[in-house]
Amino acid sequence: MSLLSYTVDVIRKVEAVSGIPVEVHADPDLPGSHLAEVRMARDGRTSHVVLYRPDSIEQPDYLICYQCYFILRLFKNKPAERFDLVSTAQGEAEVLREVQAMHGKRGVPADAMQQLSTFIFNSHLRQLRSYPIGFRIDRWIRDTAPELIELQKKAAIRQLWDNAAIFRPEVTQTVPARNLELNHTLNAAFAIFWAEILSEPEILQPYAATPFLEPARKLIAISDAHIDNPANDCALVNAWAKELGMLRWYKWVIHA
Repeated sequence: MSLLSYTVDVIRKVEAVSGIPVEVHADPDLPGSHLAEVRMARDGRTSHVVLYRPDSIEQPDYLICYQCYFILRLFKNKPAERFDLVSTAQGEAEVLREVQAMHGKRGVPADAMQQLSTFIFNSHLRQLRSYPIGFRIDRWIRDTAPELIELQKKAAIRQLWDNAAIFRPEVTQTVPARNLELNHTLNAAFAIFWAEILSEPEILQPYAATPFLEPARKLIAISDAHIDNPANDCALVNAWAKELGMLRWYKWVIHA
């Protein structure tokens, strides 16, 4: 894999700042519509692992750098102020109850309902963890890394199309209403962010006739009210979670 020199420098910076090597791998089996994810070294893992979907865009450099900047933001904090978001059993149980209420009388097997609820729950937490902080990373990339701007735009458009797929009937007939509302609201915030960044208001079209733009704008306003500093990242996520009713779904633990 041939990476841009900018990307190589970012990886080296992560390794220097964290003292931990970075592995980068293509993974066509990333869950859902994920284009990339990072698995930071913790709980005995000896390297940070960045995974990207190989069919996502022509080059993976933006996806790799974007994930690396989550690591850099974490390690800008003092060790005692580095936190990881961890799911709670209470949050998982809330989503499972929604799935059971929708599908229990349809004769859906218990293990299938459990699998669906786990997927929905994890998807919500990924959005909550990545969107508010990711918006800050994307603004920084756009302001400082001209090498990545076109790749960034292609990845954003791909994600916007994938997000809009949740309006399809096969999804709306499978996912409980409460979870659809959460997903639509988070995705609408993603759309608002990119419509502004790219100066393309048509990005909002899938949400134009829905009730999700207004609560999504509240999430954007919450982000605007928080100073862009890695020390505030947990507080920012918490503020979004409070607005969305998700505070019981996770906890913060010291990164170790």
